[in-house]
Amino acid sequence: MIKIYVDESGTHGDADVVTVAAYAGRPKAWREWSREWKKAKRPIKVFHAVDAANRVGEFEGWSPDERTELVKTLLPVIMGNKIAGAVIALNKKEFREATEGKEELLKALGNPYTTCFHWLVQSLLELLKSNKKEALKFVHENNSYEKEAAASFDFISKNANPNKVPMRLLFGGKLEQMPLQTADILAYEAYKRFQEPGKPERKPWQILKPKVVAVHIGKHNMGQIVQSLEEVVKNITDQSGPSAQKNMAS
Repeated sequence: MIKIYVDESGTHGDADVVTVAAYAGRPKAWREWSREWKKAKRPIKVFHAVDAANRVGEFEGWSPDERTELVKTLLPVIMGNKIAGAVIALNKKEFREATEGKEELLKALGNPYTTCFHWLVQSLLELLKSNKKEALKFVHENNSYEKEAAASFDFISKNANPNKVPMRLLFGGKLEQMPLQTADILAYEAYKRFQEPGKPERKPWQILKPKVVAVHIGKHNMGQIVQSLEEVVKNITDQSGPSAQKNMAS
């Protein structure tokens, strides 16, 4: 079995980019990671990247140097274990412009978040296809889009899973599902990276990216991507019957 932990960033209204990120590994790898992570994150109980960046929550009263030193301790734990990441980043403005008037496509894709989530799950199925029918257990952090994520996941499992890989989706919090904290960091760093891709890369992103597959959908490729998605949606709905498209975004 491969366990995959998923989180998002940029779903707040004024964000230019939304990201959905995941880290995947087998149970043994996650056990080893957990043992090291528990020690490395002390005295923090739950690492939230946004809280660390703004020095609020558990980081209230911390100096920038103290925060930076903790991050320097945590990132090697991610990089030193047998887990790997994937992230989809989508520019909201370009997405809205490129899909304007394309009602059938929007019915299938939903909002920018569900588009990223759907693409991430589909990408992971492709990346992990060499593992044959090894079961995939996805754990997504609790958020406001659980219904949409579950519908998208169910659609992929039934209609876009050619190898019939056993897969299931659960939701949980970062305290009891501690590996979600890795996805939180990746989602945040991808958000910062692709919000302004012309700026120099942040140090955490430089450290993480060698073990991450990242796809950025922005002005440079949005038109081509949307055209491809229209073809994919048409093919899937033609093969799956008239109810498939409705189920994908319900």
